[in-house]
Amino acid sequence: MSKLAVVAVVLSLSATAAAREDAAPAAGRCDDPSRPVNADWQRWSRETMPIAPDGVDFSRIKKLAASEPATAERMLRLGLSLCDPIAAQAVTVTKLRGLVPELRALLDPAKVGGGMVRAAGRFAPFRVDVVRAVNAADPATDYAPYLVPLLSDRDRNVRISAAMGARRFRKDGITKPLLDTVRRDKEYLVRYHAAQSLLELADIYPRDISDHRRLFEAISGPLDGPPAARDFDRYALAARMMEKMISERAAGKCSESVRPANIRGDVLQVSNRMVAVAVDAAESSCAKEFALVVFVEAASAGQWAVSGVETTRDPTNIELTTPSGPVVVEYSRGAATARLGGAQLPKGDNVLVLSVGRDGRVTPRWTGRLDTRITRGDDVVQALLQQSPGLRQAVKP
Repeated sequence: MSKLAVVAVVLSLSATAAAREDAAPAAGRCDDPSRPVNADWQRWSRETMPIAPDGVDFSRIKKLAASEPATAERMLRLGLSLCDPIAAQAVTVTKLRGLVPELRALLDPAKVGGGMVRAAGRFAPFRVDVVRAVNAADPATDYAPYLVPLLSDRDRNVRISAAMGARRFRKDGITKPLLDTVRRDKEYLVRYHAAQSLLELADIYPRDISDHRRLFEAISGPLDGPPAARDFDRYALAARMMEKMISERAAGKCSESVRPANIRGDVLQVSNRMVAVAVDAAESSCAKEFALVVFVEAASAGQWAVSGVETTRDPTNIELTTPSGPVVVEYSRGAATARLGGAQLPKGDNVLVLSVGRDGRVTPRWTGRLDTRITRGDDVVQALLQQSPGLRQAVKP
């Protein structure tokens, strides 16, 4: 949306809205059927925060918040007064501190005649969005006490949103309620997102709960009908497993190394003529240990076509299009092997350097076995180069 268009919309606001631009949202309930529809807000929000196939697109409001924060605040203030969840979600994304007073007012029932955050029906998600928004805009304050009751709300979607948002709150105030949610909630998606948040809050890797197989099986099911007593026994087991993982991590112990269910590959730029693909890492909170690292050098700089790998297929192809031609390496997790064309690489080797000539021919330049366990935060390429003069010779800047 152009700058001129934004100004035009702002000028078209009603006198009432303009007069209240610095005020807290109006009192009342979000489910009040007499609450008026605001055409200015509806038009502006559709243009500035359009609905995309995968959800709301907040890229425009992020840019507007950076270039014209007063305009963004004025319009989002209006949206908050209308109990629009998208307005609160936009504050979570933009972290506009100027809206903290309005958000706090929405959290205080004494100031809003019963509290907009007590909304019901189709406005129920607004309750969670307000808490998540103020937590994002005011990180110096602990808002976990406002989120905790929402984890046991009767609305399933409210509980899911609260469990998802919990990973951005302070862990001291939210860890026990999340464990209780894993233990007691009858809805799988609520338990799943509560467990996901616990992994992140406790700094446990892999971050995806489905990669921790025993834990994932314990929180899953039943496929049909409500949970039975035996299902809640499994959920309680999952909570105990998570408590143990959290306690050990808090004591400074690395979480157990786990290889994710999917085969994944990270693309690392080495130079303008070379990339590396680090494949299929077993992960802990302290390190990643890659099964295979492939360096690929083109004859000249130019356009590459390469993306990360994530697949359940085994064996799988690692495909790169270099400025000099395509490269395909077949990796098999099950067989612990890699193949280039019809040739299998030496058994046990886990680092490979390939050169792509100007004629497109792919030639192995160096193979070897190195320690591919890389401490989190360390440079993968440099950690490997430091181990081997042969690799340093093959991988020149």
